Amino acid sequence: MQIIDYFRDDRQPHWLAEISRCEWRAAQFLAQLLREGTFHRTLGRGTLYLLTDGDRLASFLTLTEQDCIDDEQMKPWIGFVHTAPEYRGRRCAGVLLDHAVRMAGQYGAQQVYICTDHEGLYEKYGFTYMENRISIYGEDSRVLTRRTERPAIVIRPVADDLGPDFLDGFVRHQQVTECWRQTEDGWQLVPCAFTEDWDAERLRKEAAELLSLSRAGKPAFVACAGEAAVGYISLGERLGSGRQYIELLSFHTSEPWRGRGVGRRLFDAACAAARQAGAEKLYISAHSSQESQAAYRALGCVHAKEIDAAHAAAEPFDVQLEYDLRTPLTVRFGCPGDLPQWMQLVRRVAWNFPGLETEDALAEHEATVAKFISRGNAICALDGDRLAGVLLFSRRLNMLCCMAVAPEHCRRGAAQGMFDLMLTIADPAREITVRTFCEDDPKGAAPRAFYLKQGFEPGEVGLEDGYPIQTFIRRAEHA
Repeated sequence: MQIIDYFRDDRQPHWLAEISRCEWRAAQFLAQLLREGTFHRTLGRGTLYLLTDGDRLASFLTLTEQDCIDDEQMKPWIGFVHTAPEYRGRRCAGVLLDHAVRMAGQYGAQQVYICTDHEGLYEKYGFTYMENRISIYGEDSRVLTRRTERPAIVIRPVADDLGPDFLDGFVRHQQVTECWRQTEDGWQLVPCAFTEDWDAERLRKEAAELLSLSRAGKPAFVACAGEAAVGYISLGERLGSGRQYIELLSFHTSEPWRGRGVGRRLFDAACAAARQAGAEKLYISAHSSQESQAAYRALGCVHAKEIDAAHAAAEPFDVQLEYDLRTPLTVRFGCPGDLPQWMQLVRRVAWNFPGLETEDALAEHEATVAKFISRGNAICALDGDRLAGVLLFSRRLNMLCCMAVAPEHCRRGAAQGMFDLMLTIADPAREITVRTFCEDDPKGAAPRAFYLKQGFEPGEVGLEDGYPIQTFIRRAEHA
């Protein structure tokens, strides 16, 4: 048997006829949506999965943003689950359910939902009862849920083996309320409300352009979570009076995967390719929305020193940015010779770490750092010979014990680089924990945002050295 995505198959008329032959009323409604071309208009983003046996349709279900429970916070939904009578008892629905849950995880969902009147049916397939809700039809229905697995992200070059539909399922959606505009008083945020939402045709066009760039020898990379493309980036021509720039043509992360480190990894891949091409800087004609500009700033981008007239004329509301490629930070494990600089950095930021207020506490911390270095559990980021960031990790506890970045090196990837190296010595089969500031603590904004971006979830609140802290937990990786 074979699992087929209806919308990516060239035998849609045949499968539509198969669905139409089902006497189940819901199947007839599904066939009507497919026949009239209103499937996505009615159910939102998503698809229809078929389990086929040659030319015969054994089972099918949908995985879509909407179902019969009207709640924007709950998605995606599995619906229209049906198995042909002659195939029942052979776990066909279970095979499709497992596939749908796996694909939902690849596209960024942390859990999936089912609305049903059945009791004990979907529980056999790993679903658990959540609550009863009133459906859009006024019926009291049971809502069940099942967690997805977190797939590993792989960054790879765009190549022809991806196919013209590799961006199908990508969610390019942005709700904009404010944009940056240059005024007489400088750059200011001004109200500017619109929604950007790409349809299937636009996504196919993007895929074609990326494949064309690849064939022309231009660097283009895609982030894949299993079978799903969840981000991409591409580079174009050399620019600038001294050809010091290389343009960043496109850079997008699928909405469900934003804030989870995908963009940073794509950006790093593009920077490496740009350096290899001999460029000194990236040139970015960037969307002026508050969210987009915040993302570029977090990556270390600044206003371009030399404006490219063609880009500025083509997109007059874009913000022209650049990123310096010449002094990348390096990350490695600490060594005994790092200890003097390490403690100099710690002393500069000690005010931000409860428990390091006294000389005795700092001396004790220095002894701890020395132990971590000797055990291979200390990591540092360097700008040339200067220590830019430090991190201590306990392998026994699988715990990030301490991380600090020098103020002048913030937003240059030091924290991300150290964290990524830390993951190489962490146990992926166990939870990773870290203790940080509470939500209402002004010191907590940056570290909490960073840990949330790495997939941590807020946990228990407590005290450390008499100071309120909160434990963050990153779930274990699944095999």
